[in-house]
Amino acid sequence: MITASTNPTKLHPASLATVLGIFCSLQAVSSVGLSAQQPLRRDSAGIEIVTNGSIADAPLRYIVLPRPIIDIGGLSENVDNELRDDAIVSIARLQWGELAVPNGHTLQMHDGAGRWLRTLGQRGVGPREFRQVIYETCTGVDREFVAVEAGPSRMAVFEDPYTLSGTVRYDGRIAENGCLHDGTLVLQLERDAENPDAPARYVLVNFRGEVLRELGRFPVYGYNRFFERRAHLVGGRGRLLGGDGSTFEYRQYDLFGRLVRIVRTADQPQPFTAADLRELIRKRIPAGTPSSVVDQALRRANGLDRPERWPAYTRLQVDEANRVWIAEPVSLSSTAASWAVFDSTGALLGRVETDGVALPGAAAAPIFLRWGVQEVVVRYFDSDGAIHVAVLPLGTIVGSSPVDQ
Repeated sequence: MITASTNPTKLHPASLATVLGIFCSLQAVSSVGLSAQQPLRRDSAGIEIVTNGSIADAPLRYIVLPRPIIDIGGLSENVDNELRDDAIVSIARLQWGELAVPNGHTLQMHDGAGRWLRTLGQRGVGPREFRQVIYETCTGVDREFVAVEAGPSRMAVFEDPYTLSGTVRYDGRIAENGCLHDGTLVLQLERDAENPDAPARYVLVNFRGEVLRELGRFPVYGYNRFFERRAHLVGGRGRLLGGDGSTFEYRQYDLFGRLVRIVRTADQPQPFTAADLRELIRKRIPAGTPSSVVDQALRRANGLDRPERWPAYTRLQVDEANRVWIAEPVSLSSTAASWAVFDSTGALLGRVETDGVALPGAAAAPIFLRWGVQEVVVRYFDSDGAIHVAVLPLGTIVGSSPVDQ
C-alpha cells in the first residue's frame, strides 16, 4: 500500500466543486454537516460493542483529488512493459520504497516515483515462474515479500526486490487483502465437501506456507450474480477484520481469532425489488444494443431468483493506520460506490464519494482498488486504450477532525 510522505491536503468546502465538479454548490456541501459522530460504546462479556449513527448522516470526510502522485502505465516502446488488460493490477510499496506492480505472470518493479526498474518472473511452472497471474503482494520483515498467484495454491518468495528465492505451495487460498505485514498471511482452507454451507475455516500461515495456528470459522460472501461481494476476513496491523456485508456490521479479532470488537451503524439494508432488478440489468446492457435484445433480457429478469435485500456493503478494507473502509453497493443512479471510513477504534469518521472523479487523459472513470492513509490506488484506461495504475491524494475537508493515526 502506498503512503504519502506529506500531510493530507486541506480543502475548504467552497473549493470542492472547482476541484472535482461533483458538488453543485457550497450549500450542498455544508448541509451534510462536518462534526464527527460520537459512537455509543458498551461492554458485553469482554467484547466491545460500538454503535455509530447512520452512514447517510455522516459528514463528507475526504475528497479524492484528480492529481496523481504516481502514474504507471500507458503505451511503451517496450510492449512487455505495458500493463496487460487481463492482469490484476495494483501497486504495493515495499519496505525500502520500491513499488511492486503485478502485471499478469510478471512482477514489475518501479522506484518510488514510478519509474520502471526491472521485471521479475515469467509464465511457467518452474521455481522462478508463475503458473497463474499474480493478484496480491505482501511485505514481511526486513526486505522479504511474497507474490501470490490467483489460481493455484502457490506464492513466490522474494528475499529482496532483486532476488526470487523460491516458490511455496500450500493448501487453500490466501485471502484477498489477507497480508498482516509481519511475514504472515490469512489463509482460507478449502470448504468441507460434506458440509459446504458451513462457515469458511481460516488459518494463519508464514511465508513458507506453514500453518502457525487456527483462527477459526468466519462467514464469507457467497456468489451473487447481481452484486460485487468481496467482503470477508482481511488483515490489519496486529488484527483481523471480518464481515460478509449482510448487515451494517463488521467484527474485529485478535491474531488468535478471538472476537474483541463489533462495530455497527444505525442503517438497515434496503429491499431489492423487481423494479430494482430490471433497472440494474438495464444499466449493464451496453449502449447501442438492439431494443429487441434489451426487451428479452428484461423479460428474463422476471424469472431470476433475486435477493431480498441490497447488501449493506460489498467491499471491506483496512489501511496502514487500521482504519476500516467499506463500500456501499453502487446505486442505480450512480456509476461508482460511496465509501464509509471508520477509525481504528470503530468510530465512524465519515464518507468519501468516488462517483464523478475524472482523471486527465482517462477514457472513463477510474476503478478504485485500495485505500491508504492519505491516498487511494486506482486503475484506469487512457484515450489510447492503455491501462494505468495511479495513486491519487485524499483531501481532508476543513471542519473534520484530524486524521486518525
